[in-house]
Amino acid sequence: MENCKLEPKADAQLHIVIGEILGGVDAAQGKQGDKARAAGVVKVAEALNTYGSHFDHAGWKSVQLPH
Repeated sequence: MENCKLEPKADAQLHIVIGEILGGVDAAQGKQGDKARAAGVVKVAEALNTYGSHFDHAGWKSVQLPH
């Protein structure tokens, strides 16, 4: 945290997104059961899209999800 250069609100949002990504990765790896694997991939994609909606990252593109 001491090397963080983000504003406190942005830092908090980034930590939320990272937590969502890690939760999705765990599920995709089967750590929450085989049935949750596909949902884990979707969770990672949704978290990445959340990142893109909160941060101005040059060249960032959202992950297209099926409806």
